[in-house]
Amino acid sequence: MIAGIILVFNALTSTVPSGMRLSAMARLVSEYKEDAPAEEEGVDVGALKQDMDQLGITVSDLRRVGVMNIVMAVIRIAAGFLCVVFCNRVDKSRLLLICTVALAACEVVFAVFLYVNRFLGIGTLLYSVLLTGLLLFGAIRMRKIARENPDRRLLLEPVRKPVEGARPETPKKSIKERAMMGSTADTDDGSSDSD
Repeated sequence: MIAGIILVFNALTSTVPSGMRLSAMARLVSEYKEDAPAEEEGVDVGALKQDMDQLGITVSDLRRVGVMNIVMAVIRIAAGFLCVVFCNRVDKSRLLLICTVALAACEVVFAVFLYVNRFLGIGTLLYSVLLTGLLLFGAIRMRKIARENPDRRLLLEPVRKPVEGARPETPKKSIKERAMMGSTADTDDGSSDSD
């Protein structure tokens, strides 16, 4: 569950803003004119264009990586949400395993895509490997439990504590049993019908 929460949190706070930032940079650089003011929206566009030219990065590279970041964020949010929702459901372990394997495949494709476009950082790579590995480990363990106990629905059963002041539950008795108890209570108190 923690890994799913981290996955969603990272997608919302890092991957989406990164994709939006790269798309905005691509727009600024594509609209840049030599005679325009040097700074636009707090960014020195001329220096940015020079740096991109030195590194061999084009505007289309920025756009592709920006869009891929946003697509990957959507995949991470969906996978993280499913991991959180099904973290205690042993009967959904197959779906969780499929989702985690699909996420791992998407992470590999994303890392290769970033490497080809010269945007792969060590943090992104470590994040992808460690978090996806943790999710995969949990999904495999849950699948193993599901195979061993096919009738089991939940991984951890909730503990129900008795409420203070509540009467302990007594077994329900049929009408006939209650009537029999009532008739024996009348004869036990010493009253008789003969006067």
